[in-house]
Amino acid sequence: MIDLEGDKDYLKKITDDPRLVEYYDLFKEVGILEEIDNLNKGIRNLEELLDEAVFLFNKSSIPELVNYVSQKMLSKFIPSYLAFIIQEEDNCCGANIICYKNMKPIETMITIESIDPYKKFFSLSPATIKFDAFRHMVDNEKLSDPFLPLDPELIVPMMGLDGMYGFLVFGKKIMGTDYSQQELNYIDKIMKFASVSLQNNIHYRKATVDSKTKLYNHSFFMRKLEEECARVKRYNSRLSVLIIDIDNFKRFNDTYGHLMGDRILFYISRLIAENIRKEDIAARFGGEEFVIMLVESEESGAFVAAEKLRKIVENFKIKYLNKEVCVTISLGVCTLNKGDEINPNELIRRADVALYKAKETGRNKTAIFDTEMEAEPANKQG
Repeated sequence: MIDLEGDKDYLKKITDDPRLVEYYDLFKEVGILEEIDNLNKGIRNLEELLDEAVFLFNKSSIPELVNYVSQKMLSKFIPSYLAFIIQEEDNCCGANIICYKNMKPIETMITIESIDPYKKFFSLSPATIKFDAFRHMVDNEKLSDPFLPLDPELIVPMMGLDGMYGFLVFGKKIMGTDYSQQELNYIDKIMKFASVSLQNNIHYRKATVDSKTKLYNHSFFMRKLEEECARVKRYNSRLSVLIIDIDNFKRFNDTYGHLMGDRILFYISRLIAENIRKEDIAARFGGEEFVIMLVESEESGAFVAAEKLRKIVENFKIKYLNKEVCVTISLGVCTLNKGDEINPNELIRRADVALYKAKETGRNKTAIFDTEMEAEPANKQG
């Protein structure tokens, strides 16, 4: 039985025109009220999508973005399985895969060496596709069979200006219902927003991160150093800078080749990244030189941090061609204290003077800048 008065009250809420209430029965009979209700639902859906877009565009890292999208899809559709497969252009270690079963994260159930074989397919068909249709169209068991443990229902690509960055695999819904066309449209829209956010993250990383070491690059570091130096002067704080040089790096390149040199750079950068505080900033400064900004760090604390890192590197063995190679580093330290009137470039220069003092006096050591070093002739060594 229709609640006439209730429906009229609803109509009054959605319009200020008394004529619509007056002709209520007619509008209900011809379906206008239902259409108005559908339009309101559409507006609410669009508002939800706009809110999601704001959240997605504010994600400042790729892991954060991946986690947000995964949780949104899990809570909205409750699939039996969900797998997020993503691979950045410079990732040589295979695709990164995050899997969920019954809403909970699990160990990766599938293995995909690279998403490259899937890029061609989705470049021609860049939209959500039913797994059965995908399997039929690719006609290649090597591409489709890895997903079978997920009881797959949908494959949703993440497309950007540079092509495909990855994709999601949805399992069947736990409740057993099919994905409706409205739900598929929602998934497509959310993934388009997510793809733009991912694309922005990747492009930002390319602009700020050194591709070989995955540390920040020179220009990004200098911008951050300028900001921090200004903060030191404003709040009477302090900071220290470490400049690091790999000892005898040219000899490693000449003896083992440039591939070995690249490996050394990679491992040293990992050791640096793993042994600094979250608030500190490390960068590749050029060639075999690295630099670290230690915020709120006095000279003695910076020296302790430098020596700790030097000993970690000294004790680390790099395996190459059935050999274990030992590498050492030299470090220069300079501290900016409250009241010091030196700019970022001068701070770097002084740390560099200390670095070459360490190398000149035997390498594999740390030197703290002292004004007396300025009077000594520079004898830079590799």
